[in-house]
Amino acid sequence: MATEYVLTLEGQPYFNSHTKRNFNVFYTIPEQNITEDTGILLLIAGFGGDAGSKVYSKMRREFADSKNLLVIQCDYFGYQFMGNEAEKKTHAQMSRMSDHIKHMAENGQPVDSFMQETIVFEETPDSFCELGLFQALDNLKAIKEILNMLSVQNISFDHNRIIAYGFSHGGYLALFCNALMPNLFSAIIDNSGWVYPVYLYKPRIRSFNWNNPNTDNTCSVFLHLKYQGTEWIDDLDIYNLNRLYAKFKNHARIISFHGESDSLVSPAEKEHFLRRVANAKFYVIEKKHLDHEIFKNTKHGMGSNFLKLFYYAADTEPLDRIKKEAVQSSFLCTPRNFHSRKYEYKISEDIEITRQKTESMTNR
Repeated sequence: MATEYVLTLEGQPYFNSHTKRNFNVFYTIPEQNITEDTGILLLIAGFGGDAGSKVYSKMRREFADSKNLLVIQCDYFGYQFMGNEAEKKTHAQMSRMSDHIKHMAENGQPVDSFMQETIVFEETPDSFCELGLFQALDNLKAIKEILNMLSVQNISFDHNRIIAYGFSHGGYLALFCNALMPNLFSAIIDNSGWVYPVYLYKPRIRSFNWNNPNTDNTCSVFLHLKYQGTEWIDDLDIYNLNRLYAKFKNHARIISFHGESDSLVSPAEKEHFLRRVANAKFYVIEKKHLDHEIFKNTKHGMGSNFLKLFYYAADTEPLDRIKKEAVQSSFLCTPRNFHSRKYEYKISEDIEITRQKTESMTNR
C-alpha cells in the first residue's frame, strides 16, 4: 500500500500583510517506491474538499499505486473558508432554517414561499478565501518543495509525466498554476473549472425546497455564502484566465471536461477561452455521454467520479510531455513573470511574489 507523509511549509503572507502563515502539504509515495518511471500528480481540491480528509487520503493512495504516481496535495491559502469546516457551518445554518420554518408551520404561522439568509465568513486581510494567485502559489511551492527533496536525495523520477488535476475551482487553479510555471506540467486535467472565479463578485448560493405536509405549499430556501475577497484584492484583472493566458505559450496538454448544462460556468465561455490556448482539448459532456459511472449528469461537475474521470482522461489522451526531454528540476520550476494593467508581477525561485505599479499607473 502507498505511504503517506505530511510536511508544513511557510506560505507567503498576502500583499500588505505581515502575519506569518503555514500550510500543510500531503504527499503519497507508491508502494513500489519512486523509480525513474514514477510520475507526479498535483491534486487540487475545490469547494467542499480538504486535503487532510480521509476521502482525499484514500484517493491519493489509489492514484499512487494504480498509476505509479507521487501524489501531492496541499491545504492552500483560505481553504478553511471552502472545505469541510465551511460545509459544516453551511449545513448547520440550513438545518436551523429548516427547523425554523417547521416550527412556524406547526404553530399555525404563515410560511412565505421564499426565505433567504446570508453567511459571512470570519475572513480577515491575513486569511481569506482569495480564490486565485496565492492559492496557486501555495500549490506551486508544495510541488517545488517535493522536487527539491527528490533532488537532494538523488532520486530519479519521470520528468515527462507531471500532471495537475482539479475539480471545479481546483481545475481553475490547475490552469492558473500552469500559467505561472509554464515548464512544469506535462498535462492538466480540468473538470468544470471556471475562467474567472465568480464568487469574487457574487455570493455562493445553496438552496433547498421545504414542503409543508399540511398544505402542500413549498418554501424555497436560499442561503448566500458571501466571501469578502474583493475587500482586499485590488487587482482582479489577473484572476481572469483570458488575461493570464494572453501572449502565453502553453506547453502542457490541457484536457478539459464540461457539462453542457453547467449553470455556474458557461461552456461557451470556457470554450472561447480554450480555443485560443495551444494543445487544449475541450470535451462538452452531453446527455448521450452519460454512463452513470464517470458522468452522471450534464450540470456543473457532471456528478463525475473523481477517480474514474482521471482514468478516463488517461485512456483518452496522452498525459506525458509533448516534447520529451531530459530536464533539471530547476528548469521545470522556472516561474513566469507577468503583468496586468495595474502591476508588474515577479515570482522568485522560492515562489515568493512581488509587484510594482506599471509605468502607466505610476505616471498617473
